[in-house]
Amino acid sequence: MAHNVTLKQSPLELLINNTEIDHIARAILDNSPAVPRVFAEIHVTDHCNSACRFCNQRTARRRESEMAPSMFEHVIKDLSYIGLRGVRLSGGGEPTAHPQFIELLRILRQNRIQLVNIDTNGLLLGNKMRKAVLNCKPRTVHISLLAPDGKRWSQETGIHRYKYRSLISNVEALVKEAESTATRVEVSFVIDEITYDTIPKMEDLANKLGVDFFIHDLNSYSYSRHFLDHCIPVVNAALNHIHEDTVRRRFYIKNLTRLELARKRLAGINAQRPKELPTVCLAPWCATMIRPDGTIFPCCAIMDLKNPLSSIGMLPLREICTSQRFLKMQEEARQLFLFKQAESEPLQILNTRCIGRCGPKEGLYSHPALSQRLLQSEGSAP
Repeated sequence: MAHNVTLKQSPLELLINNTEIDHIARAILDNSPAVPRVFAEIHVTDHCNSACRFCNQRTARRRESEMAPSMFEHVIKDLSYIGLRGVRLSGGGEPTAHPQFIELLRILRQNRIQLVNIDTNGLLLGNKMRKAVLNCKPRTVHISLLAPDGKRWSQETGIHRYKYRSLISNVEALVKEAESTATRVEVSFVIDEITYDTIPKMEDLANKLGVDFFIHDLNSYSYSRHFLDHCIPVVNAALNHIHEDTVRRRFYIKNLTRLELARKRLAGINAQRPKELPTVCLAPWCATMIRPDGTIFPCCAIMDLKNPLSSIGMLPLREICTSQRFLKMQEEARQLFLFKQAESEPLQILNTRCIGRCGPKEGLYSHPALSQRLLQSEGSAP
């Protein structure tokens, strides 16, 4: 029996009440510091126990830095003063590879901060780690399975295929133990030259595990023209066997559009991304991203390691979040998302590709109702 797929809310939808929408929208439009910074993405380590061939965090991982529990506690407590309600534990490395990861989870519980999401490769989700994670009552545990069998998984990760069986056992145990909680377990796979013809197997494995799943593509520069020409028909054929009414099919089609655009560009064809529904990325006002060394960035998609927004230790976080750099970022976001005037002045912090780069209406920093309220306000684009 196919596992049902349900629409999931973004972290900001979970953390911002509908009764707050008008107040927050007004504060954003009025340049007020009264917007609660409710969400933080925290990268606790750059160390990883995998060597994924397509990893886009290799530059960050060269630093091999880890966030000490004392710094983590400082971050949590300081952000709590300006509205922190939930966190995502992710990063350039594998969060569970942090030698004191269970202590970090204890700090979250002690400070009553919700673990909204944890991203993991699942290799270290043994009995003790699963119990510690589930004790935090996370909304979502996302496991990067990458491939539907051990041989392909080994090719993707550089780890011996026998470890794949242990990984699957960890996922099975997590799903069973999460049944008594509100935790949603999901897995993801990747489309590349190793896995592109295994979509049916991906779906079969997800159904067997009883989890939601999605497939993500790589950055377009990771694909050759020959591969794109060959893979798109194969992927499309697989999609024809997936029911129209599933969230999964819509996700595939969105990502496949990026593949098709990459193929056309490599072939020298002028191709433009289809216009998306108007939305607003709320990261500049409602979220924070912090790396293991304490450097602060707008989000994971705009992470110039040489040019962070600020760094922990320079000022208290509640002061950093109202500093000139943060205010400049918010002004650029207003122009980019609300007033559509990014071209009038060069962006220093954000990027004009923000609008289409990560699809904020489906991403971490979306809130459809709040976006609609902002876009309908006087002075913003229709």
